[in-house]
Amino acid sequence: MINKKKSYLKLGLVTFIIISILLILRYNPKIDREAPRNFDEIQKEGVLKVTCEYSNSSFHLEGDSLVGFYYEVAKEFAKSRHLKIEVIPENSYPKQKKLLETGKCDLIITGILFTTESKDPSISYTAPILLDKQVLVQRKNTNGKDSNYINSQLQLGKKTLYISEYSTVYDRIQNLMQEIGDTIYIKKIKKYNSEQLMAMVAHKNINFAVCSKNTVQAAIKYYPQLDTRTDISFNQFYSWGVNKKQKILLKNLNQWIEIFKKTNYYNQLINKYYK
Repeated sequence: MINKKKSYLKLGLVTFIIISILLILRYNPKIDREAPRNFDEIQKEGVLKVTCEYSNSSFHLEGDSLVGFYYEVAKEFAKSRHLKIEVIPENSYPKQKKLLETGKCDLIITGILFTTESKDPSISYTAPILLDKQVLVQRKNTNGKDSNYINSQLQLGKKTLYISEYSTVYDRIQNLMQEIGDTIYIKKIKKYNSEQLMAMVAHKNINFAVCSKNTVQAAIKYYPQLDTRTDISFNQFYSWGVNKKQKILLKNLNQWIEIFKKTNYYNQLINKYYK
């Protein structure tokens, strides 16, 4: 009977130890591999990990060089904090957010629209990086006889507009329907970013797409047959996204962005990609 009690006590003690270890592994932030790195950890490692879409505007390979407006701006911030930059290309916004939430990256550098309606409660927004707006992408009316050609927003009634699946322009088009008093059909395309939609219009797979003006400006040289003169939205602010727990990183970014936007180099990058 005594031996049996001793066995129960040993079993209870072992169970307690195992549960305690599991709780430590689960809740100790130093061991939790899913937690975002704090700014001290980023500086200690010497690497800033960012994610963005692969596009002419954000980040792409040109010859032997990595370029793109958002990439070059992020690289300047990293340099100012004596950090190297590591890019995780990802076109899907939900996947970008997942990388941020799980600590696989520190910063989303694809431009994120910042409005009351579009604000995502799961991330913190930096100070605005860029002003941008949404425009209609269509083929040029070269002979003046194209009945599909759109001259103004009033002609969008009964037309089908294609947008990327996670585009923030959906709500704007809904509002536009109310403004013109007619139905506009909206088709969301999975796995395609704005530049790919531009290519689909250029190659006559679709007639109309809605893309950001800056994205269009960065890629228009490849598609001279496209017309992008019809605005869909007004100018709006675009920011980067930071994990809610990364308060020090956010503070560093905001201080740096406000200074950097006043520099000649910022204007040079704007001219290089968007003029």
